[in-house]
Amino acid sequence: MELFGKKDCYLSRIVQDKPGGNIQEVNKQMLSLAETHQIDLVCSGDTHYIYANDLQTFEIALAIKDSKRIYDTDRRHADGKRHLQSEEEIRKRLKKS
Repeated sequence: MELFGKKDCYLSRIVQDKPGGNIQEVNKQMLSLAETHQIDLVCSGDTHYIYANDLQTFEIALAIKDSKRIYDTDRRHADGKRHLQSEEEIRKRLKKS
C-alpha cells in the first residue's frame, strides 16, 4: 500500500473447487486483511486455456508434457475448470467455496 497507494492495491482470493493444501485458510486471511485495511479484493480462477471447449487440447498438452499418450489410463486429467471464466462462472464457484 505504501508503494502503490491504497487505490492501486488489491488482494486476490483464489477460486478453487478442490479442497487441498491451505487455500481455504489463505482465502480467509485475504478476506480478513481486505476488511481490516479496507483494500479491494478481487477473485480469480486458475486459467490454463481460453475456451472451455479447449479442454481436450489441454489434456493432450498435459499428456505430452508427462510423456504419456492420451489413451493412457494413468495420465493426468484436467478438471475442466481451467478456462478463462466469466464473472457469472466465478460467482457461482465462489458461492460453493
